[in-house]
Amino acid sequence: MFRPRRPYPSHPVPGTPGETVEVTLELPRRAFEIWDEA
Repeated sequence: MFRPRRPYPSHPVPGTPGETVEVTLELPRRAFEIWDEA
């Protein structure tokens, strides 16, 4: 199992919290798709 990394460690807090949640869910999803195709 891998721990999803924060997309922008030094990035300021985005205006909309939903944006951070969306990116946090999107990265593991893409990583799983790439791993699933391998």
